[in-house]
Amino acid sequence: MKLLKAICTDYLHGIVFFIIVFYFMTANPDGSMPLKWSIVNVYWTISFLIAYPLLLETVPSIKKINFHMKSLQSRSIHMEDKATKKLSDLYHDSTNPVSNRIDLQARSDYQNDWLNLIISFFVSGLLIAISIPSLFFIAFKNLLGRRML
Repeated sequence: MKLLKAICTDYLHGIVFFIIVFYFMTANPDGSMPLKWSIVNVYWTISFLIAYPLLLETVPSIKKINFHMKSLQSRSIHMEDKATKKLSDLYHDSTNPVSNRIDLQARSDYQNDWLNLIISFFVSGLLIAISIPSLFFIAFKNLLGRRML
């Protein structure tokens, strides 16, 4: 059950990038999408349906890519939080008519979250693209390791 849940999670994580790339590979310039199978479509589909979850379950450390973007704006706003402030500064931060620091911080964190989500989708798409060659490499490496012993 745990394996099935992990595989479904892997599929859900990669489906967005799979659909986007599959559409761009098969769609006509007018936007219609006649389903014509080519070598590239078959490779992309097999890679997503079979090799991608198999790769993620074989090498689970690549699921947890610890890469988080934080913009310079967020860093500078969060550095202000660590500095000691007077009561008048706190009042000014909350009542600034243009844009207060709290709203700037929230907007910057929101943009960082979207950027991290986009990077996560891109990394999952990259893993889909290289999953078949990676599985062949892992299998070849395991075969060589067993023969050496």
